[in-house]
Amino acid sequence: MRGTTITLFVASLSCIKAISIPQRSEAQCALIQNSIYCYGGLLGNGSVIDTTLYSMPLVDLPNNKSMINLAKTWNIVNATNVDFILEPRRRTHSVSYNNSTLLITGGYTYNNTALVNQTVAYHADTNTWENLGYYTDSQGRVKQIYNSAIVSLFSAGKTSVLLYGGNTEHPTYNDSAIILTDSTKQTVMHQGYTSATLYDYMTKQWTQQTSQTNVPSGISYSAQTATLDPKTGLVYYLGGFYSQSSDGYSAENKMDYKSANVFNTNSGAWSNVKLSGTSPSTRMFPTATLLPNSNDILLFGGTLTGHTGAFTDFCYTLNLDTLTWTLHNINTAGLSSSPPRFAHSAVLVNTSLFIMFGLAVYSNPLNDVLVLSVNDVNNLYFPDTYPYIEQNFTKPMTNDTTVTKIASASLSTGATAGIAVAANVAGLGLCAAAIFFCIFKKKRDKKKMEEMSVDWDQVEGFYTAQPETEKYFPVEEPRYATPNAYEDHHDNDTKESTTVVSTPPMEHASSTTVLMKPSVIEGSDHRYVNQPIILKPDYAE
Repeated sequence: MRGTTITLFVASLSCIKAISIPQRSEAQCALIQNSIYCYGGLLGNGSVIDTTLYSMPLVDLPNNKSMINLAKTWNIVNATNVDFILEPRRRTHSVSYNNSTLLITGGYTYNNTALVNQTVAYHADTNTWENLGYYTDSQGRVKQIYNSAIVSLFSAGKTSVLLYGGNTEHPTYNDSAIILTDSTKQTVMHQGYTSATLYDYMTKQWTQQTSQTNVPSGISYSAQTATLDPKTGLVYYLGGFYSQSSDGYSAENKMDYKSANVFNTNSGAWSNVKLSGTSPSTRMFPTATLLPNSNDILLFGGTLTGHTGAFTDFCYTLNLDTLTWTLHNINTAGLSSSPPRFAHSAVLVNTSLFIMFGLAVYSNPLNDVLVLSVNDVNNLYFPDTYPYIEQNFTKPMTNDTTVTKIASASLSTGATAGIAVAANVAGLGLCAAAIFFCIFKKKRDKKKMEEMSVDWDQVEGFYTAQPETEKYFPVEEPRYATPNAYEDHHDNDTKESTTVVSTPPMEHASSTTVLMKPSVIEGSDHRYVNQPIILKPDYAE
């Protein structure tokens, strides 16, 4: 077993060199085994699609690594099954599974060529790719879908991923949707997964979730963000585009952020909820991430048309208890690169949100890395380095006094261990003081006593001082959360789309529908704790 582990480890390190990777958008990224893995992406002006897999290790990083230097720590991952075909694709969908696998399905291709390996998985533990076959609908017809919304249900204790919406490329049939030809001469249809569809990773089977009620009808959605609240099993679909059956689903219109479709993964019920507060303007290609220490979805980035620059109001949060939007004006002074962007990738690592790649303006992709501290939804900020120690922040108390809290970039149950160690050390200190007092008293009384023997080498070995570099690292392995994959849009669709000021009447929405509001997500208990240090007594010179 040890020999196998070493072999795999050496194989994974073969031909690896830390690099800066080319500028890109639409990369599929996820946290796996303490590293961020990113697959593919649209390079340069959009004429080349990358098929390379990269990784950025997040352990054993030097202290205070600047964002510029952090972007130079990517490694090219060369899988052991070198004959596996990795096909160029964009607008695809990806999630991580069991902290060891990157699952990728669907996508958009050029040259009227369908994907051979439509659903694939990269296994980090074996450094291999695997072909998982095609998606077929209930009538057994193969469909290659792009721009759909995907969420992992693994955090809710299930072995499936959930997909909904999207468009179909290279359709071989049409039911109610018209088959169109887009600007790249590919045939497309503005219908994808018409109801909640599951792919079970364990059984390798595609199924429709059973007992779905109030399913949206007469309307098709694409390029939405999808975020799962694992506490309640509710999936929130935001933004994107919609097409209607009245025109054969030929036109795509932008959705606003004044309402959301919600799917209950436990009951199978669909509903529509109204959102209040300062809602984001209608936008394309943002990312959405559920924050770790609050019940909020963070919406980052976006653009109006895809052919312009990114919005400068780039950060909003949606509280799932009150269904209220909040705009966050985050200080960007001193940053090496500009945060506003779209078509980027977002990966949550503990209480740090990695924002990578994307476009600040059309046809000008980025290859930088930004880190946003999301430890406190009321104190979002960009640290200068990674790893980092959280800033101090002050919260008002109910009696009009204030208390200053010192947070860390990651919270850990190591705090409990640290307190226990400190208590033990304090106890030893009291014992030592008592012994010293007794010795002193007996000497004063001129009574003989043997000298107490203390093996300080053994004590020093037991209470090992924590290296200075480790104060930046969490005691526990980083949690992982699946980011919502960016889903792009056709050039011709963008030009034909119409911005709406409010969401259209949705046939599945009902005034009698009752949506259970989720409970507040419990905060993490991770802390950075420096272990107490026992000093060896000075030796006589």
